[in-house]
Amino acid sequence: MSRHPPGTRLMPEEERQETLRDLREAKQETNKMLEKLPVVAHSAKMERHKHELEEKLARLDRAIETFSKPTVYVAM
Repeated sequence: MSRHPPGTRLMPEEERQETLRDLREAKQETNKMLEKLPVVAHSAKMERHKHELEEKLARLDRAIETFSKPTVYVAM
């Protein structure tokens, strides 16, 4: 029997796969938004928006890496 960290539960495979699909879709959409931005930001607002999208991509990549593992525990 497998022990898991206190206060967590094993995520069912179907839920893990669905979450992974959602994360990949979000990454694809974020990439599209980033590609639409001009190569050179002409304002501080544009630069900030680009930076926010890049940070979001980094978070999505970390989440995809986590949910790509065969066993995922989530907080209850």
